[in-house]
Amino acid sequence: MAYATRLGLWGSHHTHYPTFDTFQSVLEKRGVGAMEMLALEMKRKGMFIARTLSWDGARFDTVTVHLTSRQVMRYNNAVKWWN
Repeated sequence: MAYATRLGLWGSHHTHYPTFDTFQSVLEKRGVGAMEMLALEMKRKGMFIARTLSWDGARFDTVTVHLTSRQVMRYNNAVKWWN
C-alpha cells in the first residue's frame, strides 16, 4: 500500500500517521482485525473494491447494550484512534 498515498491514510495534516511506515507499524501491532476494519472502512468510503467484502446476505439486529464506564472509555479511545 505504500504507493497509495493518494488515499489520504497517511502523510497529511488530516491523518494520525505522518508516514506510511508509521501507518504500517500501527496496523501490524493491531493485527488482522484492524486490517479488516480498515478494508471495510475503505470500501464504505469508495476507496477500495473487494468482491470478498460484500454485505449481500448480511443480517443485522439493533440491540441496546448497557456498557460499564470502563467499556465506554475503551470505546471512546477506539473512536479517537480511528478519527
